[in-house]
Amino acid sequence: MAQEEILRLCAAGVTRARELCEDVEFSPEDASRTELEFLARLIEVAIARRGHHGEYPRYGRLHGAG
Repeated sequence: MAQEEILRLCAAGVTRARELCEDVEFSPEDASRTELEFLARLIEVAIARRGHHGEYPRYGRLHGAG
């Protein structure tokens, strides 16, 4: 996937999760293999959509408490 598509999907995913619960934790997939500059952009997108970042696992997931 192109980086811009990943950023768009990140924004949409966090926005959708926020519609379902208030506490959204964003953990990017394959963070250890991601370029740091792009990883920072991805986290900024998630935070801008009111998700908070959690751990940086090899395989990502989107959590909602509640």
